[in-house]
Amino acid sequence: MKTRKIYYCTVAVRNGQPIFAADQNKHVLIRYMQSLYDRKQLRIYGYVIMPDHFHLLIEQLKPGPALDSLLASAGRALYALLRCEQPLLLDEVVPLENEDGCIWELPARTTQVNSMPEMLQYLQLMHNNPLAARWRLCRTAADYAYSSSFYYQSGRDQFTMLSHYRDWVK
Repeated sequence: MKTRKIYYCTVAVRNGQPIFAADQNKHVLIRYMQSLYDRKQLRIYGYVIMPDHFHLLIEQLKPGPALDSLLASAGRALYALLRCEQPLLLDEVVPLENEDGCIWELPARTTQVNSMPEMLQYLQLMHNNPLAARWRLCRTAADYAYSSSFYYQSGRDQFTMLSHYRDWVK
């Protein structure tokens, strides 16, 4: 049986700036996640988008740099959006002397998931992140709109891009 590799990824915004405090910026990232899902490049088992970072639990389905593609495409779109709508925030993310235009702290942190208990642990970690004292973004994990928690609680995938963790067979 072929081993299907799952990765837990953490991607932080450069200089810890809260670019995802604005919902429109979260939707840009989601649009690119949906695109990779629709093109069958990634299977997404979980995610949470926090003000200054995001986490993904993914399986790469095709050869090639799918996570790099997501970061490059979403990064360019977010850079352009911030340049137009939040230029002062963009200056905090990418200082003028840094002309690479990259909004991410690279490299992204990725960890291979080796077991179902480990996968469940990462899902719980992601889903509880918005509840942390530092953030307090919602009252319950399922209340946070930019997380896969609602899907696991209700069975409804509001952005139509998720696969259930039980679909991962090792």
